[in-house]
Amino acid sequence: MASNEDDENDAKWKALDARVNEYPCARKFQAIGLDDGTFVDSVREMISEALGGRYIHPENVTARPSSKGKYVSANVTLEMESGDDVLAVYGVLKADKRVLWYL
Repeated sequence: MASNEDDENDAKWKALDARVNEYPCARKFQAIGLDDGTFVDSVREMISEALGGRYIHPENVTARPSSKGKYVSANVTLEMESGDDVLAVYGVLKADKRVLWYL
């Protein structure tokens, strides 16, 4: 359940987004989590689901392990159709406990 503060933050973000972004546009999302061998694929799947099952080509997904191999950065670059798409992706990344950090 979203709080009033979340709703206000979304409204502020949408106002700023409308001023500075034009859609469609390419956008890179990055999520960092423990490198358990499934994290990168999980990030790709959750982003796909957030966008209504949109296919994400493997070429649009890269991974970079941390220097000691404990963590991995999943990077997904996609064409976004609207700011609502962006918010949907950030929403699923924020909600997943495996995601330790996202951008």
